[in-house]
Amino acid sequence: MRVRRAVGAKILAAAVVLVLAGCAAAVEPGGESTEDVVAVTEEAAAEGPTEEPETTEGIPLGFEPVAHNADWAPITEVINGVEMALVPAGCFMMGSTEEEIDDALELCEAYLGDCDRALFEGEAPQHEVCFEAPFWIDVTEVTNEAFGSVGCEEFSSEPDQPRNCVNWTDASAHCEARGARLPTEAEWEYAARGPDGLAFPWGNTFDGTLANYCDANCENDWADATADDGFPTTAPVGSYLGSASWVGALDMSGNVWEWMADWFGAYSSGRQVNPQGPGSGDLRVLRGGSWPDDPKNLRGAYRFMDLPVGAAADLGFRCARDFDPADMTP
Repeated sequence: MRVRRAVGAKILAAAVVLVLAGCAAAVEPGGESTEDVVAVTEEAAAEGPTEEPETTEGIPLGFEPVAHNADWAPITEVINGVEMALVPAGCFMMGSTEEEIDDALELCEAYLGDCDRALFEGEAPQHEVCFEAPFWIDVTEVTNEAFGSVGCEEFSSEPDQPRNCVNWTDASAHCEARGARLPTEAEWEYAARGPDGLAFPWGNTFDGTLANYCDANCENDWADATADDGFPTTAPVGSYLGSASWVGALDMSGNVWEWMADWFGAYSSGRQVNPQGPGSGDLRVLRGGSWPDDPKNLRGAYRFMDLPVGAAADLGFRCARDFDPADMTP
């Protein structure tokens, strides 16, 4: 069975016009139409960029800002039964420069042929984001076992596979029930890319052995026949140990798209501290790419979105949690 993830002509046409261009939403058969998604995207564009929060100085809790990915050794703790990675306080450049968008376009064309630069315009402008305090993020995506039920059995039925076919509301509720929350878009990108702003969690060059994407097992037209990981759909979480991000988080590229806490909106250009995204909207942000996607979608800066009711076979999530010194093992 194919999962439709291609960007339709109407989406591309809208993307060229919109400041928010860059993504098409996944819609389950029988759900909202592509036209509906375009309409709500246009409304989001009309709202303009989010208000920039006031900047502050200082990093509390005794954690010094991290200047380089290599300056941080991963720290993990089991919190409420789930292994989480500590993301230190610090700053990074969120989004993409024009040169990085050039690189993304080149990657896209290498795998798909003709690509539209508008696919990546939502990653600009690049801007500095800082976190005043550390936070936690799940080492892996939430599994069927942890969620307590199976999503789309045809695609993900084993206990250690990511819980898919989950909408934003149910994902958020699961996180809250275990004393956590969905990560913000900025938190997720910082945990994936770090102060060095890597293109992928493992580095700046795509490696098909380090992520579950549309390889030789995939039925989509853009399948990459040069790679074969043996997984036709979702893979058990943590299957690609070499893909760990600088904080030790796994599967941040591929497997399933991950719901973010944020509404989708345009980036502002100024420095932001602990950004939370727009106060309202129609589409929720998704990050990380998934098993039926090509490599461009697996980049740490790539932005995607869907209606909160979306629950497709390639949509999942992981949780985040505010830092509490009591979480640390003595």
